Amino acid sequence: MSEPLIVTAVALVIALVVIGVVAVKNEKLRTKLAGVGLGIAGALAAVVAVLTLSKEKDRAKEVSASTKGVRTGRQDAKADAVDTEKEIDEEVSKEEAAHDEASAEQDSLKNMKRERLKA
Repeated sequence: MSEPLIVTAVALVIALVVIGVVAVKNEKLRTKLAGVGLGIAGALAAVVAVLTLSKEKDRAKEVSASTKGVRTGRQDAKADAVDTEKEIDEEVSKEEAAHDEASAEQDSLKNMKRERLKA
């Protein structure tokens, strides 16, 4: 969309320059050319405004996409943190169970040793 508008803007600038040169050299056409020049200047301003709005719209889309990417990244990080927390809790539970089993076995061995010593 911007390439045709840029070409149009350049053509309008050239037209303004030509009208300015003709107006300087020809006093009879000066007032008529001034009106035409104002019309062309208005059209040029409109083209520049459309180009600026188009550029700002594209920039807003990029910012929006970037914001969505950051938001998605945060959500993924939170989900990963929850999964990691669950995995750690499972490992801790396994270690506690192994420790309890080892303690029970050690107590059993101590009791067996006491029984032998008593006998």
